[in-house]
Amino acid sequence: MVHRGFFLSLLLALGLLLAALGSLRNIATPLGYWGLWGAWALAVMGLTWPVPAPGAGRPMPPLWVWGSCAVLVLGMVLSAAVNDSALSLHHAIKVGIISLCFCVAWRLAGSLGWRERVAMLRWAVAIVVGVFFASKAAPYGYYIDLGSAGREGSFLAWPGVIWKVGAFFMPLFLADMLIRPRDWLANGLAVAACVFLVMIDGTRTGVLVMGLMVLMFGGLLAWRRDWSALSGVKPAMAACVPGLLGLLLLSTGIGYLSHGLGTVLSSPEMARAGGMFVGKAEALVETSVDPLTTTRLGNGDPERIRLLQHGVDRAVDCLPLGCGFGSTAMDPGYGVVMQVHNAYLGVLADFGVLGLAGMLGFIAAAALPIRRVLGDRARDAESTYFVVASAGAALAYLGSLMLHTFSTEMSEWGYLIMLLAFAWLPVMEDYRVAGAGADGHHALGCYERRHSRWYEYVLLGGPFQVVAGLLLVAVLPAALVWGFPFWRPLDPARLNTLIAVGLSFLMCVLTLRRLGAFSGGAIIAHIVPVVTAVFLVAFAVLFFSRSAYSRPILLLAYAVALAWCYGAYFIGWKYRKLKLAVVPVGGTWVIRSRRNLEVRRLTEPDLGGVRYDAVVADLEADGLDPDWERFLAQCILSHIPVFHVRQMQENLTGRVEIEHLSENDVGALLPSPLYSVCKRLIDIVGVLVLIPVAAPLMLLTALAIRLDSPGPAVFVQSRVGLGGRDFRIYKFRSMRADAESEGARLACEDDERITRVGRFIRNARLDELPQLWNVLKGDMSLIGPRPEQREFVDRFDAEIPFYIYRHVVRPGITGWAQVMQGYVGDADETRVKIQHDFYYIKHFSLWLDILIAFKTVRIVLTGEGAR
Repeated sequence: MVHRGFFLSLLLALGLLLAALGSLRNIATPLGYWGLWGAWALAVMGLTWPVPAPGAGRPMPPLWVWGSCAVLVLGMVLSAAVNDSALSLHHAIKVGIISLCFCVAWRLAGSLGWRERVAMLRWAVAIVVGVFFASKAAPYGYYIDLGSAGREGSFLAWPGVIWKVGAFFMPLFLADMLIRPRDWLANGLAVAACVFLVMIDGTRTGVLVMGLMVLMFGGLLAWRRDWSALSGVKPAMAACVPGLLGLLLLSTGIGYLSHGLGTVLSSPEMARAGGMFVGKAEALVETSVDPLTTTRLGNGDPERIRLLQHGVDRAVDCLPLGCGFGSTAMDPGYGVVMQVHNAYLGVLADFGVLGLAGMLGFIAAAALPIRRVLGDRARDAESTYFVVASAGAALAYLGSLMLHTFSTEMSEWGYLIMLLAFAWLPVMEDYRVAGAGADGHHALGCYERRHSRWYEYVLLGGPFQVVAGLLLVAVLPAALVWGFPFWRPLDPARLNTLIAVGLSFLMCVLTLRRLGAFSGGAIIAHIVPVVTAVFLVAFAVLFFSRSAYSRPILLLAYAVALAWCYGAYFIGWKYRKLKLAVVPVGGTWVIRSRRNLEVRRLTEPDLGGVRYDAVVADLEADGLDPDWERFLAQCILSHIPVFHVRQMQENLTGRVEIEHLSENDVGALLPSPLYSVCKRLIDIVGVLVLIPVAAPLMLLTALAIRLDSPGPAVFVQSRVGLGGRDFRIYKFRSMRADAESEGARLACEDDERITRVGRFIRNARLDELPQLWNVLKGDMSLIGPRPEQREFVDRFDAEIPFYIYRHVVRPGITGWAQVMQGYVGDADETRVKIQHDFYYIKHFSLWLDILIAFKTVRIVLTGEGAR
């Protein structure tokens, strides 16, 4: 009985040949050619169906590949609808079928090992070489010689197709040379055949691809320092050189014997068999090969540059949804209409921004496997070399499309789907979701993280939300005001407005995401101030630069941006609520459920089939036995974050527990020197901007204080600042002039020392306005820990560990502790305040300062936390 693996290997070889001999569609008809691919797919599914596919447990093959196909198809469908193009819809269906063929190829390749895959590649290259020799020896209508152009091909593999067989398959033979030196003869001859196919096709692109692949393997060897593998390459290369010479001599001999003896192939038999194939081999070219091919090769690249320029101009005219398939077609001047020689420009013009995004997604899909295997230095050499070879060849194919027209033929995409299937298999095996083994123990990496499925990645991911929101915020107002298509004409006013709206929306999304990363940074509380501030800045830039713009579009876009941000928040509220699994050992009892947090305490080292955002454990607890440690390792391998309880508590409360700090922890709290310099510049600019607004308020406040109670309007006091140095702080007096006659003490609720005007200015934070002078002098910053009196500093330094470390940054008019806690009245509240100050120092950044600024504005308006 024939082994099942034999049929799988045979099907792999047939799939490779269907791509390599793409011109078979000229014999089987285009529909018949697709029928052959369909039969191949059905045969593969029939043989692999009983066996789970690689990465079983995941809903489908790699998200990047599937998602790129989906985006490209969506762009085609939208372009077909906008342009009423049935041809665009036809090609969308073809790309959809191509994506299904990738799933089939992925399943087939997963049922075979690397040895079988490389063996089938050798057979495919050998058959292509045999077909070429057969075509060269054929008496009529089968062999094509491009004469002075130096390119040769056959009726089953036209010029421009043969070289791809050699260039894209050769890297896997190089990888096999390094892994299996014993197969030196087979690999040496396979590489010789690949070089031969590139040479007889006379392609500069093929030579460039091969050169880059050799450099890539040289870099990989240097990175791995695996120089011992080179010793096994020498015998294969020794077989390669004579093998290549033998193939070249054989090709020359067959050509001479078949066509070099003065034979004139113009008989009636040839005319009946080949139709237009009349005359010598050179004459065949002029009647059966695209004239642009030979003319471009003869005249050089000016015509290609002309085609590229046409593609750029057409792509700009067709933004954003494209003009339908074939919109880049032009007549270069030889009576032949062809598309621009750049698939990316072509797809941008034909199917718009989404079409280009889909094509760029394939580049990411080819690059990610390389990144992942190189990121794991412990990975075995076989997986590393073969993944890099497969993914590198896929990148080479995608790079060749820069000098190629966009096509949806499987004769072009067949190479890509096979190579991507090879590249992703070892990577997908790392993410396999397996069940319990026969011994009842779970395999490593056996859990699934929350929101890890492909549709969750797409719908909840930042890229989708940004792209969808950008289209809505920019396109909807423009279409309502200017009509559709609003980009024709794209005058300066429209262009400036669209750029301002797009950049404003991107800045809104980025700012809200960064603010939401901090404890207390609830996004919903900051949507209005962030969106309003960003659009006001955009309006100010356009207004003061005297640029042409549309005010109705800006206002409408502002309203749509607000609606989008609120809608995204409420729709995704249940998904943003964190779900934590807590290991019930040590001090994890402090982690409790709250409004935006669901906490579940585990009873055994297993997640029980529930998907979590993260796992929390006390990694310093004595009761963390080996079973729990193995469980935590399994979670990490399943890409579920594991947090130490102290780190999670810090993220939830916005405080750093100073009682548990060590010297190493304090050293890690050193603020960024670069941002310290930038912050000083921001302070100076901020004061200069605020002074025109603050000066009238300061004058009125001083007058009200003098009328309300005796004493000076401005209160001067010594405080401790940066580096523990004393400085004189200026404040509007809010208490009686004799408030500290009995010594300094902290303010408390309903403090009788506070005057009537003082209570108002403390609620409105107007008493802090004179400190703008301290900021300008450099004693203080606009944002930072509040400065304290020397008496309190000395007392708290004796009672609270690491207290004086808060003086590592400049004190501020407002700070994280003020917006999170308010004023403090005793040592216990001061201890919590210091924890907030340490959190600020640890996360010392522009984004946290922006969050504090927004919270300060809200507190000033509401009077919250004042005493």
